[in-house]
This record gives sequence, structure tokens and C-alpha cells, in this order.
Amino acid sequence: MKYKGNFGIISNKCMYHYYGSSLLISDYAGYTVVLDEAQTKLFNLLKDHDDFEEAVKEYMYVIDEDELTARCTLEQFLSTLSKHFSLDQSLKANTKNTIGFTGKPGAYYPQNITIALTSVCGQKCKHCMIKDSMYTNSHIDYANLARFLAEIKNKTPNLVLSGGEPLYYENINRLMADFGEIFNIGVITSGYEIRVAKEVLSKISFIQVSLHGANSEEHDSFVQRDGAFKSVTSFIQRRIDEGKDLTVITQAKTTDINQIRRLIEKCISLGVKRVKIGIIVKKGAAKDLAIWGGYDVSAIMYNIRKLTKEYENQIYIEREETCQDRNKNSFFKCGAGSTDWYINTEGNIYPCMLVNTKKFSMGTIADDSFYRAIKDGEYKRLVEENWWKASRESDKLCDRMGGYYHI
Repeated sequence: MKYKGNFGIISNKCMYHYYGSSLLISDYAGYTVVLDEAQTKLFNLLKDHDDFEEAVKEYMYVIDEDELTARCTLEQFLSTLSKHFSLDQSLKANTKNTIGFTGKPGAYYPQNITIALTSVCGQKCKHCMIKDSMYTNSHIDYANLARFLAEIKNKTPNLVLSGGEPLYYENINRLMADFGEIFNIGVITSGYEIRVAKEVLSKISFIQVSLHGANSEEHDSFVQRDGAFKSVTSFIQRRIDEGKDLTVITQAKTTDINQIRRLIEKCISLGVKRVKIGIIVKKGAAKDLAIWGGYDVSAIMYNIRKLTKEYENQIYIEREETCQDRNKNSFFKCGAGSTDWYINTEGNIYPCMLVNTKKFSMGTIADDSFYRAIKDGEYKRLVEENWWKASRESDKLCDRMGGYYHI
């Protein structure tokens, strides 16, 4: 492809996040490309020019090479990038002021942070991964949280509120009033007995609701609460009627494809446009489930792929990928510990909720210790060493890692 005259490298369909010397480019489906230091410099040069010929001239000066070398380098970079994202020819260099660039070159601000606001929950799901802290009625300290969020605002764009039930957090109204218009905020909720002000819900960008069956018998028995199915489906219906971006999330309980099919059809009947289906992780309360003798992950993933094709014209089905599903071309395949952080109700920071042991501690929001992860990237090196050591010792630390693509 030849690039002449005006061209576009910035897309309004993508998000851009500086991390260390790299730039992460993500579409809204979560597909992420990581540019290395040299590629990031090329991107920055190109995004500051409307005219390709002007970009070539500047690059000739930067590398002190002839025009042909500079032109071929830039054309090859643009051609490679266009294989992953559609370059928007209508957007010009000055669009950089309206397209969201987050992070900070040379610093290591995460792009996404999941925050467990509270351990309080109205259900008792059989697969809950925080079994040890269930019903302790703990809430994250709001003063510490507010101070931390004030430090990372305009650098970290995305927050996901979880729990327990995040909408039971004792300071949810205050949190959304203070930060609801600063961050892009999503919520992972049970949808059970939710009573919050409309002002809170109006500031939530996207909602993920857990649904564990296609009827009250299946759902209520799994969450161990009578009437939960009616409450949750009512919550889903109301949010859809309000036009909310809502995804139903569930985990396959058996290899019975019809059990998943029934749930998908229930979602369609509710007007749900997206459902995310994953597997149960053998942690927390799930360790005590009687399913493990016949829990065939390969068969479950095959069923999900089959149903994705079967219902492709009716609903978007997203599957939670295991590490076998993606190209292993980055260390933390899901960004855990680098671009993704997890904060528990005590305010301690970890790579993710699946990796929350002391050896992987990234600091706490109770003091300034989290700065070591942001300022110099030293944490990433240390946690990689611990990860490899843990992997050697236990053979499998985590089997749900996704992936970033390095071009």
C-alpha cells in the first residue's frame, strides 16, 4: 500500500495507552496490539502529521538516512499496523486531542484496575473464589481509595468494581459522585436485590451480571438463595430497557451442551446482546464441588465454540479463553501485573484475583508503596521471576490467561 497526501493513523474505534516505552492499542472488543519502543516512536511521529510526505521528511532527519529508506520504513510500519486495525483516513493529526490517549510515556500506569469494594454479598455461589472472606462484612477504606484514584486519574482510564457485591459497598454513592465522570467504570454484579440510586447506575458505563441457569431451579440452587433468579432477571430486564451496555456472564457447570443452550436462549428472550461463558476455576468454594471428576474443559470449550456458531446471528457469545487458546507471545498473557491490577478489600494490590498471594504483592493503596509499580517497572521484573518459580513448583499457577499480540 502506498501512502500519499493526507492519511490517518489514529482510529476513533481504538484506545491508546502508553506503558513504559511501549504503546498498547486496543479495540473495543479487547483485541490488543503492543508496539515496542521503536514502533511507538514511529507511531508518535506519524500521528503528529496529517501529510505522509511531511512525515517522511522528518523521519529522514531523525534517522539521518535517504528518502527511500525512510519511506519504506514508514510504509512497512503502516502496512503491518493496518493488518490489525483499520486506519481511519478521515482523522487528522489534531484529532489526538479528542481521542483518548492514556498512561504516560516512561511510566507504568495500568490501563485497567479491578477493585473489590466489599466482601458483602447476598448470595452464596457454590463456585465463589473468595470463600475465605465471605460474609466478613469488610469494605475497602474510602479515604485510601479516593486518594489512590486521585493519583491515577487521567492516566488509568478503566475501573471495574467487583466484590462481593460492589453495589452493596457502603460508600458506593460517594464513590460514583466523586469519580463516576472521571473514569470509565464497569461493574461485575450478581444483580440480586440491588437497590441503588439512579444517579449511581447512570454513571456506570457497562454492567456484567452473573446468571447461573436458565430457570429458577438451576440458578437458585447454584447461588443458594430462593427467589434469586426472579430478582436477577428482573434487574437484567430493567437495565436493558434503560439501554445499558450489559453482558451476562456465566460458567459452564457440566459438559451438557443443552444446559448452556437453555441459558443462551433465556438471554435472547431477555434482550441480552452479549453473553460471556467461561469455566469454573478450582479455587475458593469451588474446590468443594463434586464436578471435578468429570469436568472436561476441552469438551466444554468445544461446546461453547459450537454454540457460538449456532447462535451467531442472534447473540454475541464470548468465551473466557484459557492459556491454550491464544498465542503465547507475552509474559502475562492477560496483562496481569502490568496493564491490569487487582485491589482487594484490604487495599492490597495484586496482578489479579487469581494471583493474590504475598509473593505477588504490588503494594497497597494505604501508603505510597504502589508507586514502585508505576515509576520504574521494577515490579514487573520481580513478579515475572516469582511467577516462573511458582510455575516450576506447582506446574500450573493459572490457566485462564488471555493474550496480547506483539507486532
